[in-house]
Amino acid sequence: MERAAAYQRGCGVDVEVLDAAEVRRRVPWIAGERLAGGTFGARDGFIDPGRLCGFFSSAAAHDGVSFRYGQEVVAAEEGAGGFVLGTADGSTFSAPFVVNAAGAWSARLGALLGVDVPVEPVRRHLFLTGPVRDLPPEVPMTIDADTGVLVRREGERVLVAWSNADEPPGFDTTCDPEFVLRFAEALEARFPSVAAAGIDQRRSWAGLYEVTPDHHAILGPVPERPGLLLATGFSGHGVMHAPAAGRCIAEMILRGRSEGVDVDALSLARFARGELIHETMVL
Repeated sequence: MERAAAYQRGCGVDVEVLDAAEVRRRVPWIAGERLAGGTFGARDGFIDPGRLCGFFSSAAAHDGVSFRYGQEVVAAEEGAGGFVLGTADGSTFSAPFVVNAAGAWSARLGALLGVDVPVEPVRRHLFLTGPVRDLPPEVPMTIDADTGVLVRREGERVLVAWSNADEPPGFDTTCDPEFVLRFAEALEARFPSVAAAGIDQRRSWAGLYEVTPDHHAILGPVPERPGLLLATGFSGHGVMHAPAAGRCIAEMILRGRSEGVDVDALSLARFARGELIHETMVL
């Protein structure tokens, strides 16, 4: 954590390294005897993905962007000066550039164009507790690094997440009510006030991560396929990376390269070269 904090500070991120006593002072509802310390970023963990998406789409529409909802792309081919996409309702769309930002479905869309996109869908669960009244109104995103259990305030409740490494790839988004039993002991040991509120299964759900072999995004053009770009595989980081990723892709289309951020390390070609990115703090 100290090494990560030093790296983050070098990138201009405001992050503090806390000893065990300071962690307990700031977060007195954390339990357990074994606590080495922690890191804290005051701006981390509070964002509303739905509202952010709504903001971006509203701003884009104001600038003339049109949207087509509920139209699955079922065919794609290269045409004169670009690509032609066909949707399930029989419509066709042509454009000199196509950005595959289909998330968990990116591999399927890539296959329509003969491109191997190494992205797999993986189910992730999110659980909401019952009302929790003995915790402060603001609880930052708090992660027990030993077990991977994550909690954060959601109104009068607490959101709880935990990622199991053995979840098989697939498009199953059913919420398994027994899943919480896999981390219940860890939740109770570190966050007893949260565990005591119980899990409200009716308000809990499951969705899909879009996971690459190294848990990092694929961002940039597809080699030897001019006009085809990828913005996918964010592996759970998507909402955090969205503003920068969107700018990078826009610059690639308009100027031929990403000028604001060097994203060469995130290219599709890294997998063929064996240059995967090793990240030790991915949930």
